[in-house]
Amino acid sequence: MFDKVLKHLFPKDYRVFAYKRFVIALLRTIHIVCFSILVGGFFFQQDQSLLVPWFIGTMLSGMLMFLIDIYGSCIILFEVRGISILLKLLILFWMPLLSQNIQIALLMFLIVLSSYISHTTRNVRHKTFMPDSFMQKYGLK
Repeated sequence: MFDKVLKHLFPKDYRVFAYKRFVIALLRTIHIVCFSILVGGFFFQQDQSLLVPWFIGTMLSGMLMFLIDIYGSCIILFEVRGISILLKLLILFWMPLLSQNIQIALLMFLIVLSSYISHTTRNVRHKTFMPDSFMQKYGLK
């Protein structure tokens, strides 16, 4: 039973759905717009209440893209790209508790991290920290 669940969570071939490319492109566009306005608002010291919808838009669009990747295969949770997404989510969830100067610094860090991970080579983005024994057992390697 456990093996069946693991094979479903970690399929040999990534699962896809109709119009996935379109949906991801749309979500990424929304994500970039929301995040750009959010960063600009922090940088130019706008009232934080004005930034809440952009924060929510950034979080929702990012989480939806992440869920689509997880649907493809849970292996993303063990890859550099997935770990970086989890780190970004963790930082964004803690943002409201931090001072504005730290928030701006963290947003700049997120821009650098996101840009690097999304534009680096496939070998770096898909480097996995999953144990080789697990990957071999389930035909992932």
